[in-house]
Amino acid sequence: MPHFFNNILCVTKDELVPDYFNTYNALKVSLHRHKSRMYGIKRAQMGGNCRMLRIVFDSLSEEVRNAIGDPRKMSHIMEDYYVIDPEAVQFFTSYQLADGRYLPQEKKDLY
Repeated sequence: MPHFFNNILCVTKDELVPDYFNTYNALKVSLHRHKSRMYGIKRAQMGGNCRMLRIVFDSLSEEVRNAIGDPRKMSHIMEDYYVIDPEAVQFFTSYQLADGRYLPQEKKDLY
């Protein structure tokens, strides 16, 4: 899961190595290869000495970014303001009509 480090969106080594890089050595070689170039994968923080290796999310390839998922992209504009209330879900799940039937699933989703 990408996270912010010094206002930079980063991923850790553990998120990349098993799925997108075969070994840690392959990741290390790729980081070293693009170290002095203006493009390619970049480090946000060096690893070692009780520090976590952090890699800049925006420097990854587009396929890797799409597979991991960008937390800055929202699926809907109201997503930041919408929270599902567990008490309301419980209420409408257990609510019974006058004849003893429960609410249909369409009504639960609507409410």
